[in-house]
Amino acid sequence: MPMSRSRLESAARHYLARYFTSRAHLRRLLERRVERALERDGTDGPPRDAQVGWVDEVLDALEASGALDDAAFAEARARVVARRGGSERTIRARLRAKGVDQHDVDAALEGLGARTDRELDAALALARRRRLGPFAPEPSSEVARGQKALAVLGRAGFGYDTARRALHMDPDQAHERLRC
Repeated sequence: MPMSRSRLESAARHYLARYFTSRAHLRRLLERRVERALERDGTDGPPRDAQVGWVDEVLDALEASGALDDAAFAEARARVVARRGGSERTIRARLRAKGVDQHDVDAALEGLGARTDRELDAALALARRRRLGPFAPEPSSEVARGQKALAVLGRAGFGYDTARRALHMDPDQAHERLRC
């Protein structure tokens, strides 16, 4: 069966029913679907220009209906990544990889709270997940072990000062801070 605008819209709505995504990411998925249909149908289906034009029409209709919202996607994704211990740098990279524009990325990060508090909380969340610093089973007094923990947080995109503060925080204070 050749590709049609309604089939393309149905595929987009089906995807959005399962996943929350950005406009640019959904565009890539729909364009791949059109390319596969063109390879499969050859000259039997609608012309290539028409099918590529349908992608923009479908995306515009989904945005107008509110089913596709890059700002809401950026906010939700930023919260999830920050809660799991993602640094600001990691959040920016992941949102940009999904095609979210810079304005929406900045707004999402702004919604997370003050930068220093947010970074420290994210570093503590990662330390808890990886059982580092105040969350280590035994106190990390060894220099090598401390260096490895700093390296873990550094690779995750945290600055030296933030990583050091997180790793040397009192365990009770760290647990209390993440509980809020």
